[in-house]
Amino acid sequence: MKIQGIKRITVEEFKPEEQEMAGKIGFILNNFMEQVTYILSKNVDYDNLNREVINFNTVVDANGVPKNPLQLQITLKTRLRGFNILKADNIQDGTPLTGAPFMVFTMVGTLVTITRVVGLPANKKFSFTVEAIG
Repeated sequence: MKIQGIKRITVEEFKPEEQEMAGKIGFILNNFMEQVTYILSKNVDYDNLNREVINFNTVVDANGVPKNPLQLQITLKTRLRGFNILKADNIQDGTPLTGAPFMVFTMVGTLVTITRVVGLPANKKFSFTVEAIG
């Protein structure tokens, strides 16, 4: 369903004794309705979403535990729900992955600690691009 043009609130449509209040309400709602209509008319971009792209490198042991502490500072507007791994490159010897890696994490405030990265070969350095989703 495509959103049709919005009908703006105009003071002229109200009785004289209601026009002051209609003007105040219209000032707030007209701008909001225009923004919502614009966004929902296929103009949603990454900045409108509660997501953040993060890059980092890591090496894990045979159990998927990072060999060095792996902590990420998140600036999402809401609590982190999880990660989409957008890219994982073996930067040590170029051998590609044969499956999709998965990250296990804990969060305290805005600090996220990656406790395991499952699906990586041990002792290989990987470069990650992930999307944190709030």
